[in-house]
Amino acid sequence: MILTHEEAINHCRAEDDDPMVDLYARAAELAAQEFLDRFVYATDADLQQAIAAVPGQMIAADAAFTAAKAVAEALPYMPMRMALEAACRALGASRAKARRTYDGIVITDDIKIGMLLTLGHLYENREDVVAGASAGAVELPIGAKHFLWPHRVVGV
Repeated sequence: MILTHEEAINHCRAEDDDPMVDLYARAAELAAQEFLDRFVYATDADLQQAIAAVPGQMIAADAAFTAAKAVAEALPYMPMRMALEAACRALGASRAKARRTYDGIVITDDIKIGMLLTLGHLYENREDVVAGASAGAVELPIGAKHFLWPHRVVGV
């Protein structure tokens, strides 16, 4: 986790033994990475280690795809199509993970603030919809987007 337990507890002003804080912290980190469309690392060494592992992961993904394709081709038509589609999805997921790793970024203060704002929002608003006179659907807090947007990978 990038957000430490202590940071999460302090930000939420929660009890140290609240089991939900770490869950919300992990979810806030994942939400930020999904929004950024890249992985976030605690240190440059962590980023470099992840990048160094990508070629081996892609070789393994290609080998798994080739093996799955060989198995699928021996099946009747419909199961073959379904197996090939599953193999293609798995290969695509591996490629997307590789891209998000290569586009990775070392955490900055504003990214951390965006994560903490999301964490606080999740901790305070434990339902998808808030009931009451001013009820409405809840999404990633505007403040979090403000801090995360400059680091977002935007495709063409």
